[in-house]
Amino acid sequence: MLTNCVAQKGVKKAMEQKDRILEIVKMLPPKIEGGENDDILNIYIDMVTQTVLNYCNRNDIPDALIFVIARMVRDEYNKAFNVGEFELNSDDVSSVSEDGRTVSFNTKKQDAALNSIHENKITNRQELNKYRLLYRQ
Repeated sequence: MLTNCVAQKGVKKAMEQKDRILEIVKMLPPKIEGGENDDILNIYIDMVTQTVLNYCNRNDIPDALIFVIARMVRDEYNKAFNVGEFELNSDDVSSVSEDGRTVSFNTKKQDAALNSIHENKITNRQELNKYRLLYRQ
C-alpha cells in the first residue's frame, strides 16, 4: 500500500513537471500562442525527458533540470519546424539565376543558428552531468 502511494506521488510530480516544461517552452522566444501545438510539444517533451533520464541513469527528473529540458525541447521544435534562427525568408537569398535555375542562399544566419545549437548541446551536457548517476537507481 505504501509503495503504491509513493508511486502515485511520483506520477503526480512527473505530470506537474511536464506541465511546467510545456509552459516554459511556450514562453521562450519566439512565443508559441494557443494550444494547437501542445500535442507535438508534449511528444518532444516526452522524447527529451526520456533522453535525459537515460543519459543521467535516473528514474526521476530533478527540478533543477526543468529549464534544461525546456531549452532542449524548444531547440528540437525550432529545428524541426524552421522557427526562429532556422526560418528562411527572402533576405536569405543571395542570388538567383533564371534559365540555369540557380538559387544561392546566405547561410550566415543558419550557420550561426547551428553554432548556437552546438553550444547549447555542450551547455546542456554540462548541466546534465551534474545530475548524472553512475548506475540507475
